Amino acid sequence: MKTNLPLYFKLKEDLIDDIKNSKLKPDEMITSENELCKQYNMSRPTVRQALGELTNMGYLYKIKGKGTFVSDINSIEIFDHSNGFLFSILDTNNAANRDILNVKTLNSKDKILGKHVIDYFDLEYSPNTDNKFITVEYTIFQNKKKILCLSILPARYFPDLIEKIKNNASSIDIIGGKYPLDPMHCKSVAYLSNADEHIAEILMLPKDSSILVVENELLARSGNIVEHNISYYSGLNSRIYFIKGRKR
Repeated sequence: MKTNLPLYFKLKEDLIDDIKNSKLKPDEMITSENELCKQYNMSRPTVRQALGELTNMGYLYKIKGKGTFVSDINSIEIFDHSNGFLFSILDTNNAANRDILNVKTLNSKDKILGKHVIDYFDLEYSPNTDNKFITVEYTIFQNKKKILCLSILPARYFPDLIEKIKNNASSIDIIGGKYPLDPMHCKSVAYLSNADEHIAEILMLPKDSSILVVENELLARSGNIVEHNISYYSGLNSRIYFIKGRKR
């Protein structure tokens, strides 16, 4: 499928895909900057920026005078929420790992966790703007444990999101030509709660069991909040590490 994404973005996604699919092995040196410039028809500063962002995200590491190498992203056998993007709709290359439970549209004044939906995004209500929001409820498996996720996205940014979710689209297809909406930063908060009947049924827990809730606010290059993601974990024998980078 052709997209309008810049080659810079495609370089990042190609390298992430090769790492996750083990085409690039841990501690393997990646293709040189000069070769990547030729392959993607990009300038060297642009290639360096892409590699620098992947280094900050923990996918790569650099050794001065030698080159850029692949980090071991599987070295931590626990839930790793270090970059905050782990289960979000806008940073999912492998959509097949996502089991969609529910997709619906909410009005700006509808509430989730006692808060008006529009308030998650620092947006003001405008009668001349699409003030609806799309919620996607889904489960994934990580380390053989089921995790329940709820993502909220503004319909004004992603008007065709429901159709793309139903077609099991990856983040590349969802973002499409909307390059300024590519999430680059994340703010996270974690807290303990108790499973209501709905969460308990999905996670196969007794009602009122302890659960860990992680809320992620994804910010795009433009500075806009483009996704608010809530992940629910069983509190039984689970750990989440918040670390600055991945082990390599």
